[in-house]
Amino acid sequence: MIEEQAQEHITIEDLPPVVHLVEEAEAVVLKRKRLENRCNMLQRQGKKALSHPVQQSQVFPFILPIQLVIMRNVRFLVLSVYNLYSTQSKELIQKKNKILPKLVDSPSTFQVPRQILMLYLNLSELFYKKMDEVVTSVNTSQTALETNLVRQFTESQQHFASQMALVKLQLAELVNHLKEISDTKKGEGESSKKRWLL
Repeated sequence: MIEEQAQEHITIEDLPPVVHLVEEAEAVVLKRKRLENRCNMLQRQGKKALSHPVQQSQVFPFILPIQLVIMRNVRFLVLSVYNLYSTQSKELIQKKNKILPKLVDSPSTFQVPRQILMLYLNLSELFYKKMDEVVTSVNTSQTALETNLVRQFTESQQHFASQMALVKLQLAELVNHLKEISDTKKGEGESSKKRWLL
């Protein structure tokens, strides 16, 4: 098995660079054709899905007529967000209904159903609300942290000032004590000199 892979690896490396370029170009052309076929099929299915009226009991059409390949997770995303969509207030939905005709009628390469646009608007609104909450909590935490740091700095500065005052006081007492000792020694020294002179 390993020897076969090694032989295949050797034969691929032995090919001239022109062959590699031709193979890569053919692979790109093949992928492009597959993508175009898939997009055409999705467009046909999307037009068919849009031609039928959507009932209230239906969730969303899962086949989108867009010109890009859609991830398989769209179905899961739509189902998981459906509860959030259905619980939105009427005011928000009315506000979004004013925006949607502009988005749907605008010329673009996408042909997205109205429900998906509503879902997108709901998701983006939830995202921005959550980001606002995060920013607010960060600002609150930052303010509290700054206040705490200023308080601690002030306390430590006051403690340092009181400690320095205590050190100055002790140093002054030490200097006074040393002066007294030197004065007493001078007094003893003068009396001993007088004794020698007599």
